[in-house]
Amino acid sequence: MQIVLRIKQINEFNEYILQDIDSKKEYRLILEFCGISPKVDDILSLNKNLVDPKSKLYIQSYAFERLDNDEDNLDEVDFAGLVTDDKKYRLKRIYG
Repeated sequence: MQIVLRIKQINEFNEYILQDIDSKKEYRLILEFCGISPKVDDILSLNKNLVDPKSKLYIQSYAFERLDNDEDNLDEVDFAGLVTDDKKYRLKRIYG
């Protein structure tokens, strides 16, 4: 299950302050993006387990890169999405 987050703030050492679009709950995650530079107010969708410290899948930090169209053998938890400057990117988690 995906959660849709707005980037509220980007701090030193790639600490992202994210806010759930629906519940307004805030999360602090260490994120790295290869080949893409998200900015404040961009929209990021992640698997809900990646933001839940109680989940066995929660590990910090996470790194993402653009997803190639021919990659379809990934688990659902490894997919993410980013909307920036009216462009939509499909991302895959490469570590974390």
